[in-house]
Amino acid sequence: MNVWAFDLSIKTGVAMGRPPKDDLSRLNSMTVSLRKRKYEDVDEDIAHMCENLETFLDHRLGWKEDWPDRIVFEAPLNPTAKPRDGRPRGALELWLPIALVTTLRLKAQKERIPIEKVWPATVRAKFIDKANAGERRDTKKAVLNRCKEWGYLPFYCTDDNRADAVAIWHWAQRTHGRWTPPYEIMFGQRVPIGVARLAGAG
Repeated sequence: MNVWAFDLSIKTGVAMGRPPKDDLSRLNSMTVSLRKRKYEDVDEDIAHMCENLETFLDHRLGWKEDWPDRIVFEAPLNPTAKPRDGRPRGALELWLPIALVTTLRLKAQKERIPIEKVWPATVRAKFIDKANAGERRDTKKAVLNRCKEWGYLPFYCTDDNRADAVAIWHWAQRTHGRWTPPYEIMFGQRVPIGVARLAGAG
């Protein structure tokens, strides 16, 4: 199953493709910077970032052999919800996620590609075995570290946007693609599937 996963933001995390047979580091993942330059007006800034997302999608969809079976993206924060840290959110932080989701949805609908949003806690419960690891920074770090344990990302990687996209891709493949990875993670170590099942791992 060819899944395209997105963690939409100014620096958008992307993971795309079918499951690698043995070496998970071969998964195509990256961070795409949607802001080529900063505009003074927030609406203009957002419009250009949406345009850059659409350009990226058009380029990738030009390769018919890589056409996705499903697009999955992280659900944006509810703009009316009170931030956990209590700080006020600016116009860009409130409007950009919705605008990027709209751009992604419109492209998927136009091309008749199934598209789905998934809540971050749902992904993390499957990927790091808990909805969060405390503070936002600690949770991001836990997802990044698990990506390294699986072998998706090199040990020196510090890109949590890319890691979030990989986690979404992993969730989608195991949920919709019925994919079984070449091994499981137990206590931070890779173990064969048979051993993990005997020990009761997911």
